[in-house]
Amino acid sequence: MSTAAPLVIDAGALIAFLDYEPGAPIMAELYATRPSWHMHAINVCEVLYHYRRSIGEGGEEAAQERIDRAGIRVHEDLDPGFVLEVARLKADYARVSLADCCFLTLARRIGGEAVTTDHKEMDPLAPLKLCPITFIR
Repeated sequence: MSTAAPLVIDAGALIAFLDYEPGAPIMAELYATRPSWHMHAINVCEVLYHYRRSIGEGGEEAAQERIDRAGIRVHEDLDPGFVLEVARLKADYARVSLADCCFLTLARRIGGEAVTTDHKEMDPLAPLKLCPITFIR
């Protein structure tokens, strides 16, 4: 892990942190030492619907409050250049979800380090060095 690059967090990594799942201690250490976290709004949406599904009505609002308290910077980038890069990633790496393409594009855009739990989609991409990718479990 680089200590200088901004951290771009995907939904799985944030859920692991918030729910004390495996990988949470690594996320806690990152939060203590590098508390400037970034997420794309599409990935925040994944977190919110996860909590609505698992907790029920109001779960998404409680999750949003925790995201706000944590000070996570949410990026709403959907400008033509961002959308074009997302489309290229999705076309070139079809097995990667659209949300993960937003996650990776944000990391690339801000020179960030992508933090994830998602080996299924990210393992094939890590050797390509699209951006630094760190797995928390």
